[in-house]
Amino acid sequence: MTTRTAMRGRAIPFRRPRLAWRLSPAEILGAVALLAVCLAVAAPPAWRDAAADLWTAPAAASPTTSDATTGLTGPARVIDGDTLEINGERVRLHGVDAFERNQTCGAGASTWYCGLAGTDALTRRLDGRTVSCEPLDTDRYGRTVARCRTGGEDIGAWMVERGMALAYREYSLDYVEAEDRARAARLGVWRNTAFTAPQDWRAAR
Repeated sequence: MTTRTAMRGRAIPFRRPRLAWRLSPAEILGAVALLAVCLAVAAPPAWRDAAADLWTAPAAASPTTSDATTGLTGPARVIDGDTLEINGERVRLHGVDAFERNQTCGAGASTWYCGLAGTDALTRRLDGRTVSCEPLDTDRYGRTVARCRTGGEDIGAWMVERGMALAYREYSLDYVEAEDRARAARLGVWRNTAFTAPQDWRAAR
């Protein structure tokens, strides 16, 4: 132990001072944050930008709605049993083939305008309702092919289940079961099987 001479010549012990203070975790974090701020202020602009990129979390992508989807929601004008017009855009119902407007079904005295009946049925169904369509494809005429719903109900399925349209197997098998139910219940054109499939009717003209 070292000593030092005090006044009056008496020797007193000399003790080295001890660091009695300790930093709490909160104080350490505060010191680190303060140091970071000081470095950020003193650093060149390019360094500050890089540091900001590291500490800034990327913004979450906000859900967007495509223009096509937005344009395919609204009141629908019925063109025929499988074609709608929504906000000026023609929409072909996915997976169904409805009878043409001037097409007849049945034979002899039981002949009826099945195409016109389907168009009228769909017009009444959609009257005053909002239709939302999910675009799936574009047909050779430039129309949007879409799955359309109103009030959660699939419009294509509604037409097929009532015998006002057929499942368009060439493009989709989505509505085959709906067609089977209509046939079993003898609804629409299935009251009398004397009809020509719309696809074949068009091909003959």
